[in-house]
Amino acid sequence: MLLISKMNKKHILCSLLLYSLLIVANAQSTIQGYVVDSTQKEAIVGVQVFLNNTQKGNLTDANGYFEIENVSEGNYEIVASFIGYKTYIQPIKITKNANLNLRISLSPQTIELKEVTITEDKHWEDNYLFFCQAFLGTTPNALQCEIKNPKALKFFFDAPKRELTAYAKDFLIIENKALGYQIKYKLEDFALNFELGYQTYWGNAFFQEIETKNKKKQKQWAQNRAQAYYGSLTHFLKAVHHQNYREEGFWVRKLQRIPNRNRLSDDIIQKNLQNLMQQKYSLSSDTMQYWQNELKKPRITEILHSELLPPDSISTPTDSSMVLLQFNDYLHIIYQHEPEDPTYSYQRKQKQTAENQSSVLRLVAPYAIIDKKGILLNPLTVVSEEYWAWQEKVAEMLPYDYQPPENK
Repeated sequence: MLLISKMNKKHILCSLLLYSLLIVANAQSTIQGYVVDSTQKEAIVGVQVFLNNTQKGNLTDANGYFEIENVSEGNYEIVASFIGYKTYIQPIKITKNANLNLRISLSPQTIELKEVTITEDKHWEDNYLFFCQAFLGTTPNALQCEIKNPKALKFFFDAPKRELTAYAKDFLIIENKALGYQIKYKLEDFALNFELGYQTYWGNAFFQEIETKNKKKQKQWAQNRAQAYYGSLTHFLKAVHHQNYREEGFWVRKLQRIPNRNRLSDDIIQKNLQNLMQQKYSLSSDTMQYWQNELKKPRITEILHSELLPPDSISTPTDSSMVLLQFNDYLHIIYQHEPEDPTYSYQRKQKQTAENQSSVLRLVAPYAIIDKKGILLNPLTVVSEEYWAWQEKVAEMLPYDYQPPENK
């Protein structure tokens, strides 16, 4: 059993104290209130107020009033967004049947562009393609996603950093015909760095069901949603919370990455290559070939442990409904119940499709906090690699209030 005493107690107490300070409502509750301008104190009409990453939300009326009904117990973020104002985000906790009354003040927003060295890129079509691949993904479901208002996006390119950033002052309207959702996505940050090979984005999402009377389409959406859920990071984290990830089909092992002792340092390799180039050695010479082969050697050696890790070795329940996830090095996670998508294998130029889905998880903080729905208190505390890195994009997103079928 992983003991809290092994962790940084101050960090843990601070995180849990944050939850004790959340606005608390009492399960099937109604959230209601008013949205006003913080400076003029006047009602704002048409503000989108919603629970982040759920299907629960509404617009304010002529009096700035909103009402969100039938909210089940749990931890949420309530979001209020309107053009020209800073996005309002507030954690709330729903516990029992009762109403929660809020008064939300939105502050006017002045859009400040990046540093003067960053100029608006003229190659909008190319940048939009890069954005869609990084944001929507490259899965089969991504091919059935469409951003209905693409011109809401503005792109900027930092030439020295080789970094593409994106901004949208209004919601992106995304129609996902694979899962049957329309998503209003308030993009807060997006960066795609071509030099370092990383991408980051975050925002707030409001889901709405696409209406149809076509029974065949409804059935297909239900199947696609279940397929998107099972084996996902959310599925795994929920199983971690319930301490049953083996029963749910996940094999978890420890993965270590250490410097490759059979490879010389980059400094030594580059120095020798430069010397050879100055001496005008032929690229096909044995000496030149030796150093080029040395350069191709992997910098890191991976050690995958054979022992399967039990849930209580990487997680610890708290005195609330939260579970702390903590581990050293990396977790290598195999989902046994589904093979890799052939598209993933093709894009990675693999000769054949693996029978199981393989992912890697690492922490970028001392621990991560998970609620009972498999939702991270702070999504930026973990980074996924391999299959999840390919899969966990907007095209595969499900609302937090999605309930998977009991029998897959």
